[in-house]
Amino acid sequence: MDSQKTNGNSSASRPCNWRGISCNSAGNMTGLNLAYTGLQGTLDHLNFSYFPRLLRLNLKVNRLNDIIPANIGLLSNVVYLDLSTNSFSGTIPLSIANLTKPNLTHIDLSHNNLQGKILPTWAECKNLIFLNFGGNSIGGEIPAEISQLNQLQELDISSNNISGRIPAQVGQLSKLSSLNLSDNNIFGQIPLAIGELSNLAQLDLSMNMLSGPIPYQIGDTSGLLFLSLSKNHLNGSIPYQIGNLETLQTLRDLSYNSLTGQISPQLGKLTSLEALNLSHNSLSGSIPDSFRQMVSLLAIDLSFNQLEGPLPDSRAFNISPLESFSHNKNLCGDPAQGLTPCNDSVSEGGKGSKGNSQVIVIAVSASLGSVFLLLLLVVVIAFHRRSNRRSQREDVVKGEKIFLVNNFCGRLVYGDILRATDDFDDAYCIGEGGSAKVYKVNLPSGQANVWRREKDAKELDWSKRVNVVRGVAYALSYLHYNCVPPIIHRDISSKNVLLNSEMEAHVSDFGTARFLKPNSSNWTAVAGTYRYIAPELSYTMAVTEKCDVYSFGVLTLEILMGSHPGELISNLCSSADNERVQLA
Repeated sequence: MDSQKTNGNSSASRPCNWRGISCNSAGNMTGLNLAYTGLQGTLDHLNFSYFPRLLRLNLKVNRLNDIIPANIGLLSNVVYLDLSTNSFSGTIPLSIANLTKPNLTHIDLSHNNLQGKILPTWAECKNLIFLNFGGNSIGGEIPAEISQLNQLQELDISSNNISGRIPAQVGQLSKLSSLNLSDNNIFGQIPLAIGELSNLAQLDLSMNMLSGPIPYQIGDTSGLLFLSLSKNHLNGSIPYQIGNLETLQTLRDLSYNSLTGQISPQLGKLTSLEALNLSHNSLSGSIPDSFRQMVSLLAIDLSFNQLEGPLPDSRAFNISPLESFSHNKNLCGDPAQGLTPCNDSVSEGGKGSKGNSQVIVIAVSASLGSVFLLLLLVVVIAFHRRSNRRSQREDVVKGEKIFLVNNFCGRLVYGDILRATDDFDDAYCIGEGGSAKVYKVNLPSGQANVWRREKDAKELDWSKRVNVVRGVAYALSYLHYNCVPPIIHRDISSKNVLLNSEMEAHVSDFGTARFLKPNSSNWTAVAGTYRYIAPELSYTMAVTEKCDVYSFGVLTLEILMGSHPGELISNLCSSADNERVQLA
């Protein structure tokens, strides 16, 4: 094995002076965080025996290469080990599995070039909570012994060369909240024991060679938030018990399988679901009208099936492109969407059809007089109000505050917005959130949100900037402590802070906000604005108030500095665990 390369070198032959770390400081060090620091080369010259008290080692997102030295097993007290997103190669040293027995709870070796197999000896790591080998070239099967990790909460071995079947004993991982086996060569059926994982919040088995029916026991995982079984060889119908997953919200993807039968109306109970993809199957029948109850649904794809009948009248179906329903048997709906219009008044033939036509013509003829009088009344009223509207518009152009209640005229403002954006042309779009697009508009009496313009920024003296920070803090305090249940915004950033004419801050855009549910894992997919997202959210996916607090800290630095703090945050994080670290 490649790990034998270091076995011949004694620990004493390696110096403890590494990256500016002296022997004395190494002996007292409890945490070493050199993540995101651009480290290059190997760890071959690092003598781990000089770190007897080290509890946390974080070297993620660097350019370290070659093998992971076997003497890393000398870190007998380490609790947290993260070597992810480097270029380590070879096999995982057995010494890592040995050091996990007493203490290690978190190990992340993801996104390297590691090979070999997952050995049954990992079952002896009884205290392991987080295990991530994703994004490597690890082969072999998933050992059944891994089910003995009864403290494990997250298991990720995605994007490897894992083959074989999913062990039936997986149901014994009672504390598991996230299971990601996607993008491997796993075959066979999905174990029925999946339904025994009562704490499961994320399940991703996509991009494998799984076959057979979807076990209805999945509907017993009542806290599931994320589900993806796409790009397999699953067959049979979609179990109606999946409709019991009322907490499901982030994604439900069953696409690219061989599913047949009709779509159960029970799926309409998924009122928290935001995206649904059933495309590229052989589903038949009509789309259940109960789908109108899925009020959170923003995206749906039912293309490449054998569906027929009308589309439900709901937001998701109305805003989805025609491609989302293409290549079906005979779906119909609004012609404005490019669909064939549905024939709601199908005749039974013969005289009955002719009689119905005559009744309709008579009814329309009888009502023409009333319609004419109504139109005449509308014209009179419109003419009467025309002068008032002209005077209102003159006031607006003169600079009055159009959004004050006593001056507000919704139609006038909306007309101004249409003209200012050329009917919401994408050229004026400055961002897109979870539920809508954001446009930059210059109204006749208004101003654009000019946070980074040098001229306007000069007007923001220190007292005003402090007031902005205070305003955002008050808003978050209200969301976190005054709302029941608490609301987590999840996208606190400069683009979502609006200033009024008095430079008072208002938090906007709640498209990604979530209620913090008590006695729940509160797992969800990562959301927010890049460089404002709390680092722990990217791998734990657990939503707490801390997500907003971290983003608020970044925003505060940005307000004080005048620009995003950028590398300053990385430097602060790198030195947070140990103030004694001195980088060369």
